[in-house]
Amino acid sequence: MFEDPLTAAGAIRMLRWFWAASIVGQIFFSALVVAIVGPEEPDQERAQRFFYMAIGLLSMGVGVGYFLRSQCYKQHWVRCTITPRGYRNGNLALLAAIEAVSVVTLIGAMITGDMWRPLLIVAVAIMVGALNFPTGRPMEPASPWIREAQ
Repeated sequence: MFEDPLTAAGAIRMLRWFWAASIVGQIFFSALVVAIVGPEEPDQERAQRFFYMAIGLLSMGVGVGYFLRSQCYKQHWVRCTITPRGYRNGNLALLAAIEAVSVVTLIGAMITGDMWRPLLIVAVAIMVGALNFPTGRPMEPASPWIREAQ
C-alpha cells in the first residue's frame, strides 16, 4: 500500500488548519442555529430530556475522543516519540469526536426548539477542542531521564 511521507512540520500544519476549521465551523453552526430557532416556546419536558442526553453525549464523546487518540498514539509509538502519522490520526480522531458532539447537540436544539441549554454543551465542547491546539510536543524526543526509566 502507498504510504505518503509525512513530516512533523506537515502534520502540525495540517492539524492546525483542521483545528481552526473545526472551531470556526462549530461557532458558525451555533450562530446559524440561534438564527434559525426563533423565539417560540420549546416543550420543556422534551428539552430537559434532550439536555440530559447532551450532557451524556458530551462526556462520552470527549472520553471516546481521548481514548481514540491514545490508541493512535500507542500504535505509532517509536523510541519514546509519536510518529507524525500517529500524531495526525490521533488528533483528527479527537477533534472529530468533539465536533460530532457539537453537531448532534445543535441538531437536537433545532428539533426541540430550545437553544440556550444546548449552547452551553456546545460551548464546553468548543473549549475542549480549543484546549487541544496541536503543538507537536508528542513528536519531540523524550528527555533522557524518561528514556532511562523505560
